[in-house]
Order: sequence, then structure tokens, then C-alpha cells
Amino acid sequence: TLTSGGIWDHKWEMLGGILNWKTDGTLTGKAYSTSMSILSTTCGIYADCSKKINRVTPNNNPNTIYAFASGMVVPNSIQESNVVSGNHTNRINLESNHPYVIPVSFDADSASFTYTFPETEAGTGWHAFTMPFEADSIFIDDMPVSLEDSLNHFWIYEFSAESNSNEVVFKHATQLRGGTPYIIAGDAKMAGRSIVFRATNVPFYKTGTDKMLVTSPSYKFHGNTYAPKLKDCYILNEEGTAFEYTTKLTALKSMAPYFTTSLSTEEMPDSIALPEVPVSPGRNITLDETSSEAFAYGIYDQLTLKRTFEAGWNTVCLPFAVDSVATFFGDGSKAYEVLGLVEGELDCCPVDSLAASQPYIIYIPEDITEDFLLSDINIYPDDVTGGNTSVYDVSLQGTYVPIAENNWIKREETDVIYVLNADGTIVAAEEETSINGFRAYFDLPAGTETIALHLYDSPDAITSPLRESAKVGAIYNLAGQRLNKLSKGINIINGRKVLK
Repeated sequence: TLTSGGIWDHKWEMLGGILNWKTDGTLTGKAYSTSMSILSTTCGIYADCSKKINRVTPNNNPNTIYAFASGMVVPNSIQESNVVSGNHTNRINLESNHPYVIPVSFDADSASFTYTFPETEAGTGWHAFTMPFEADSIFIDDMPVSLEDSLNHFWIYEFSAESNSNEVVFKHATQLRGGTPYIIAGDAKMAGRSIVFRATNVPFYKTGTDKMLVTSPSYKFHGNTYAPKLKDCYILNEEGTAFEYTTKLTALKSMAPYFTTSLSTEEMPDSIALPEVPVSPGRNITLDETSSEAFAYGIYDQLTLKRTFEAGWNTVCLPFAVDSVATFFGDGSKAYEVLGLVEGELDCCPVDSLAASQPYIIYIPEDITEDFLLSDINIYPDDVTGGNTSVYDVSLQGTYVPIAENNWIKREETDVIYVLNADGTIVAAEEETSINGFRAYFDLPAGTETIALHLYDSPDAITSPLRESAKVGAIYNLAGQRLNKLSKGINIINGRKVLK
């Protein structure tokens, strides 16, 4: 009994504390403290104290959920972790193969779940996971992907039915539901890579209140968020070819689902076989400078670029990034971005790499007539149309398709179109002037004087009408502060104002 205002008869006192869930799902308690460190064996806490907790040192589990009762001040030390205040959080970020417990039901403004394949992935077996929430978008390398794309290098299946002979049937999942177990496989292309599932306005339900279950007359496929020890169930084998029945107490991998059955000992199978891992035909594309056909964004296994270059000066605009100009185009190649037009001269600064969908000026020492054969190329949604670089009154407009006979796209109807010749001259386009795709052209206001390139740190072999090579001196902003590199806005280089 309690007497003396909340003190047990044998002098034990009830104090505020913190609930602590271990990685195997067991619940313990911890006395209140102004400062605490969360043990590595913890995957969820709940604090409901009348006193302030000044500091919480998080553990190294990225999935641990730190929940605080409404009205409590969340310590700054865990602001970057999965923190729930009352029944709300701005974001929850979860990762595969790490345990978590949901201490209270709450809503998240946004949620992400990152599933990472093993570095040794070879496409010979399946893995299993429990989807934490209903996903509304899926990404690989920040590229949106669809479960229904037959060219994917990964596959997610769901427990869909039980056959007349009591066999478990899996089928391709077309949507991912929250609190639901799935099997997943990837081929060697997915080795070490991650799939990110995202959603907004996501409800999360307290552990134990969400059944996380898919059933048939004889089987139950159980979802799981932590790493419990279980027996008398089917657990995925190391080869990823079957769920095998075990009578021994076995620790599950974090977030790993499992099967149970109501079949008798005589009827139940020793294992639940999984389907063969599919084979992707691969995603290939050819980009042709003479073609006007549009192309789709995607992760391409093989990309063929049919784009010729004359020896000398060229423009280029590609839908994918180039990490090294010299490696891609050959030794002696140099690329430049346009910084501005000053007194009839185009200030251009050298770059070592090319951004996708951005137009550049490029110097090529020898003709390039052979196709570029590329592997594992990403073309992102924002890069399927040629981009534009506009500084002051000059616009360098990229195009992926040929432009012929005065079909130029202008900012203003009165603008004049200029093109770059291989000898470095920039001339106004005439009626019959045309260019092929994956190039760029200049869009300048009417009345613009003759134009020449002014290259900072240009190649040695610069011919007329290009000015002499100029080294980039110190770079300053308008306040006179020295900069390490060009910044957005107006920069002062060699006494000239240059806009980036």
C-alpha cells in the first residue's frame, strides 16, 4: 500500500523515469536523470518526467526512436535523431538491418526508409524486410523509380495466396503498405546500393498495436521491427532460397519477417521455397545528334552517344554529368563555362567536369567521330531537356535535338542567334544555319557588337580571334573579400566584374 504521499510502506518511493526498449523487444525502466547516455542495446525510449532532461547522448543505432511526452523539452543533443514530441515529429529516417521500437503512436510530416543491399549481392537469393510505412515514392541514387518497371535491377514480392496444396505463393508487389513484410532481391548491379522509400504525412503506430501480419488459411507472415528470439517458426535461410522451420530459439535479424503455420506436424513443410530471382534485361539507350526523338530519364546500363566533335572549338550540352573532361573527351580537351559578356568579349572560366543539362564551350585537339560507349549512366528528370546559362545579356542555350533553318528558341523575338565555329569565331546565324543535337548556341540582344572569347587559363594553342591566355588571378567579391573560388553573383577577377 501507499502511504505518506506516495511512499510504499517499506519505504520505496515512486519516481519519474524513462521506459527503455532493448533490441530484442524487452522493456526495462530507468530512473530520471538530468543527463543520460543511451546504451547500444536500446532501440526506443519514452520519457514522461516532470523535470527537464538537459542532455541525452544518443547511441549509434540510426533507427532508435526517442519519444518525449507532450510538454517536455527535447534536448538539443538528439535533435538530429529520430525524435518524437508528444504525438508528432517532423521527420523519421529509418535504415535496414537496424532495430527499432515505436514507444507511442505518432504522425510524421515526412518519413524515409533506406534499404541497402550487401556489397556481395549477386542476385542468387532473396532478403526479407518489414516496410515501416506506406511508401509514395521510391528512389535509387536520387532517381525516382517504379515498382512496375520491368527493367529494374531489384524486385519486391509479397505473400499473396496459399495454393490448394498448401504452398505459399508470392507475387510481384505493385505498392508497399506500412507494417507489412516483403521479400526483396537484387542482381549484381545493386551490390552495395540503396533503395530509398519516402512518404509524407505518415502515421506510425505504437509497437504491439499494429499487427504487421499477412495471413492465409494455414500461414501467417509476421512483420517485425526489432530482433526478437523466436522458435517454432520459419526463418529465412542464409542462401535466401527458403524460409526454413526451426524449433530452436533463434535471434532474428533486425526488421526480418518470419512465417508461422497452423498445419499439423504431419502436414507442415520443412521449408517454404521462394521463387527464382528474376533477371533484368537491362536498360539501354542511344542518343543521336541527328535525332529529334525525346528520351526518358532513368538509370541506364548502357548508353551510346552519337556526337561528333571537330578539332578546335565546340559547344556541348549533355543530359548526364561528366566527372572528368580530359578522361571523357581525351587529353588536351578543355571545357569552359560562360561567366558574362563584357565589352564584346565572353568571359569564360575553365571547368574540369560538366554538369548535366548545362551548356559549355569545349576545346577538342583532334576530331572525334567514333561513338561514346558508356556504362551505368544516370539521366535525371530535370535533365531531359537542354539547359541554359544566362549571365547579364548573354544566353548560352543548350539543345539535345537538331535545330535547322531559323527554328531557334529565343528569349526575345528581336534577339540575334550566334553560333561558335571550330576556329573560335562567333558568328550570327544565317537563314540556312543549323546545328545538330547535344550542342548550344548564343542568344544575344539585337545590336550586340562583334563577339570574341576571353578565356581565363586557356589552352596554349589559341588562335585569332581569341585573346591571349590569361591566368585567373585572385578572386574577390564586391566587399573586397578574397574568395577561394567563384561564387554566385558578381566576382572581381583580374580587375574585371564577372557574374556567375
